Amino acid sequence: MMNAALFKHAARKPLTYTALLIVIGLFTLAPIAADDTPTTAVEVSCTAELEAELAHMQAQTQQLMERVDRFEQQAQEHQQLRDQLHSAENHHQELATQLQTCQRERDQQTHEHQTLLSECQTTRQQVQEDKAKLQEQLIEEQAKTQRADAAVQATRDEQSQIYDALTQLQQRLDDTLQERNTLEQRLNAQDQSLTRQAEELADLQRQLQQRTEQNQQQAAELQQRAEQLTAQRAQHEAQTAENQALTQRLHSAQERAEHLTAELHALQQQQQSTLTEKQKAQANLAQALTNIDTLNTQLAGREHELDEQMTLLQEVMAYISDLEANTDQQQRELKHLSQSLAPLDGGQADAQTVKEQARAAAEQFQTLRRQHATSPDPQRTEQLNHAIAELRKHQFLMARIENARGVYQVRREDTLARIAVRVYGDGNQWRRLSEANQHVIADPNVLHAGLILIVP
Repeated sequence: MMNAALFKHAARKPLTYTALLIVIGLFTLAPIAADDTPTTAVEVSCTAELEAELAHMQAQTQQLMERVDRFEQQAQEHQQLRDQLHSAENHHQELATQLQTCQRERDQQTHEHQTLLSECQTTRQQVQEDKAKLQEQLIEEQAKTQRADAAVQATRDEQSQIYDALTQLQQRLDDTLQERNTLEQRLNAQDQSLTRQAEELADLQRQLQQRTEQNQQQAAELQQRAEQLTAQRAQHEAQTAENQALTQRLHSAQERAEHLTAELHALQQQQQSTLTEKQKAQANLAQALTNIDTLNTQLAGREHELDEQMTLLQEVMAYISDLEANTDQQQRELKHLSQSLAPLDGGQADAQTVKEQARAAAEQFQTLRRQHATSPDPQRTEQLNHAIAELRKHQFLMARIENARGVYQVRREDTLARIAVRVYGDGNQWRRLSEANQHVIADPNVLHAGLILIVP
């Protein structure tokens, strides 16, 4: 029965086992052929030994068969491994092609970046030249403004001097008018005094006339009354003395009238001189007012020019502000672009900052991956792809900073060991991958498709 099983098993095995089966068949057929002859004790013992050996050999044969099965399984596994190795080599070739494509894209991006940096430097130099020109124009405008301010200040000082002169002239005119009023009052008072004196003189003349008439009457009476001359002589002398006093008073009044007339003439001359000075002052005042109007017109023209210059200056300042704003924007963009490039590419990207950004992008990727796994839809797929692209950008920048080989996107059923075999040809190098990607790998034994790894 066992022989039948062995033959059945040998039918589907290679010819390697044929010799073994022939030997087993010889040992099994020998007792069958000897069954027709009489057996002796020696033959029986030999047969027993042969059967024991046959059983032992059958056991060994069974073990050999089991080992053959194991070898066949190992051969199948080896064939599978060869198939996998062939697939891995094909995949490696695809990755090499992709890597070359990525390198070409990177070279193109590097060239574009250098072109952009050159354009930015050219723009920056142009902006600096424009800024220098505008600053020179601003300095010239400021100098013009200062000159205009100086002219305006000089005009204002001249106007102030003219105003002070006008004030002094007005004060002198007021003083002259006040003096004139005073002189007119004095003249009126003197006229009144002369009128009174004239009235007194007229009274004295009337009195004198009356006395003269009386004297004439008295002389006639003296002629008539010669007898009464002695008695009236004293009275006559008294009247004579009184007439002399009245004559002296009349003479004094005439002298006083002449003196007052002279003073009146002097006052009239002074009044005429005052009127002349007043007319001159009025003419000077009119000329000063004309000059003030002219200066006001010139000042208005200067103020209009100054307003135009201030408007132009404001426009220039606004243009300068716009240029400075554009310059600041370009500098911020250049700084952001510089922070997005590795030092090897001429940038200023900080490793710690980029690592934190990559960690945040990896967390965002894990969150979106879980959401997409629970309820997939096109919007979440797009968000997940965007998260992968963002993670690839940060990881690629980190790889450039660390001067690594590049980046690798995890596929389904990938492990760090398999990736190490593909990249380094040695699965034991997985620790290098784990250490270089500690900021995006929470568990080295668990990888998810789409994760971007740095290949040091």
